[in-house]
Amino acid sequence: MFNQKLIILIVVGAFITQISEAAPKQSEIEWPKFNASDSDGNELVEYRIGWLPKAKYQEALDLMAEYMYRENPFVVAFDWGDDADVLNNHLSGWSAHLDKGISVACFKNSSDELIGVNILYIEELNQDYVDPEKPVTYPKDIPSKFRNLMKLTHELHTVQRFNVFEKYGVKRYLSSDGLVVRPEYRHRGIASQLLGVRKMICAKYNLKLTSTVFTSDASNALAVKMGYELDTFKMYADIFSKLPEQYNVNMTEKPEMFSRRSIKFFN
Repeated sequence: MFNQKLIILIVVGAFITQISEAAPKQSEIEWPKFNASDSDGNELVEYRIGWLPKAKYQEALDLMAEYMYRENPFVVAFDWGDDADVLNNHLSGWSAHLDKGISVACFKNSSDELIGVNILYIEELNQDYVDPEKPVTYPKDIPSKFRNLMKLTHELHTVQRFNVFEKYGVKRYLSSDGLVVRPEYRHRGIASQLLGVRKMICAKYNLKLTSTVFTSDASNALAVKMGYELDTFKMYADIFSKLPEQYNVNMTEKPEMFSRRSIKFFN
C-alpha cells in the first residue's frame, strides 16, 4: 500500500539532504556582538552570535518545533500543527543537520537562554542528485487525493532542488534547514545577524556561496535586503490553487513567495 506518511514528509518540505560527512575542524571566528532592546522593549542589552553548543541541541529543536514548524505555511494549510508524525519527520531532519556541528545561535550575554538559531549544513554535489525537472511518476495504487499532493510536491521540488551547483559552478555550498527567533525577541535585527555570519562560515570552510529556500514574506524581504540573488520561486497563490479545496481552508493570510536565493561571497 502507498505510504501516506511519505507523502506528508515530502509535501511539507522536510527533506533530509545529502550533507558533508566530515566537516573541517572549527577554528575561532570573530563572532559579532550587538546591542538591542530586551524582550520587554525597554532595557538595552548585548547579544552575541556563535556556534550552537551540543548541550543546546534539544533546546534548539524545541524552539524549531514550537515556532518555525507551526508557522510553516504548509503545516498551517494542512492543519498539521499537532500531527506527531509530521513533526517527528521534521525533527529527524533537523537533528541530522544539527549533528554536523556548524549551526549558529544567538544568546544574550547575561544569559544562556537560546534566543534564535539557524540550522546550517554543507550540501555537496553527488551522484544521487535529482533533476527537479524530471517528470513525476506515481505508484499504480495511489489514491487520487494523494496524487494531487504529489503534483504539489513536484511544484515545490523545482525550488527545493534547483541546481545551485550548475548555476554557480560549485561542488559544495552552505545551506540552511531553518532559522527561527523567539517571538518576543523579533524585530531586533537578530535574524539579520544570524544570516550575516554565513560569510565568515563560508570563508572558514572554503565555500564560495550560501543558498537557501525562503518560505515567508519576512525571510524573503530580509534576503533581498542582504543581497541574496533570486534563483527560482513559486508564488503561494499558484501553489495553493493546485491543492484540493479541503486543504486550503486554514490559510487566512497566505505569504507571497516560496523562493530559493543565493549569495556568492568568493570567486
